[in-house]
Amino acid sequence: MTSPALPLQLPRSEHIAFLGQYVNRDVRALPSTFELWVTEHKKLSAAYWTVVALALLDALDLVPRERLRDWVLECRDPCGGFGGDVGQDPHLLYTLSAVQILFLLGEEARLDRSSIIAYVASLQQPDGSFAGDTWGEIDTRFCFCAALTLAILGVPLQQREHSRNSPEKTNEIERPIRTDALVDYIMRCENDDGGFGVIPGAESHAGQVFCCVGTLALCGALYRLRDGGNRLARWLAYRQLRNGGFNGRPDKLPDVCYSWWVLASLKIIAKDHWISADALERFIFSCHAQRESQNTYAGGIADRPGDEPDVFHTFFGLAGLSLLERQQLIAIDPVYALPCALVKRIHAANPKAELVDTTEGVSQV
Repeated sequence: MTSPALPLQLPRSEHIAFLGQYVNRDVRALPSTFELWVTEHKKLSAAYWTVVALALLDALDLVPRERLRDWVLECRDPCGGFGGDVGQDPHLLYTLSAVQILFLLGEEARLDRSSIIAYVASLQQPDGSFAGDTWGEIDTRFCFCAALTLAILGVPLQQREHSRNSPEKTNEIERPIRTDALVDYIMRCENDDGGFGVIPGAESHAGQVFCCVGTLALCGALYRLRDGGNRLARWLAYRQLRNGGFNGRPDKLPDVCYSWWVLASLKIIAKDHWISADALERFIFSCHAQRESQNTYAGGIADRPGDEPDVFHTFFGLAGLSLLERQQLIAIDPVYALPCALVKRIHAANPKAELVDTTEGVSQV
């Protein structure tokens, strides 16, 4: 565990160096190992975690933009979706990561907007849910991936009855998915404890809560939460443990990644004051890699104290600190998981889409 003598001062240069070792390697020229083979499908998401983490550190200039852009575009499938690596089957998870990366790089003009929208829309099921790919797995994560991908592309998601446009204009606006059916499906996944599961009737989990609340926010449907969101906020607040960290469900260990899933959910429903921000900040710092011989922070953040740091937890640790408005990090949007400045530009470029302003919290409950 991190020594109490160490100050809560972000080792910015060490984090940049830790993340930089990944962006400086060509993903197409990595050595063939068993570990790389079994994680090949996650490469595109790993690139997203790395690039956004660097953006939060205001170090996006370190990213080899053209090389990354070209590789992301190579992951595109003729159907419009993206796979996790070149040659992998397309999936909503990686389609969202690809769209996020290219917008962050300022390369969104390279995207074939119409084919991506058609691909996403093709995966909506009769009950309003979304399959992750053509193989048909159903998960509320995929509902969020679909909604966020469309929102970034400027597709309107607001339910028609809540549109600010006139009825005539509302009916003219492109709506490739059945938003009302999507919202109804999400609400069928709500549990009596206030949380949400993978499918209707499944156990509440913080990761699924974020996906469901994020989807409701993008669709302008947070008003559907029961008890004005208080029941959900209580379930989320109970995820904070004595050491300040969050777990994903009752009786589980804390994990830095829930600094994002839980806190972003609370931020969206304007209940982030229900938890101890100071305790969470201390927990995130306790998960920082540390040089034992020098008693100083090293680069990277682990899932919990004493474990090895990785890109996934480094991103979510930094994202949590950004949501807390600590350590002078670039502000991150709690729904889009992109820098707030970029999200504002997306909104400004799509005024007719009536995209929900998520940069300041979006509580409508």
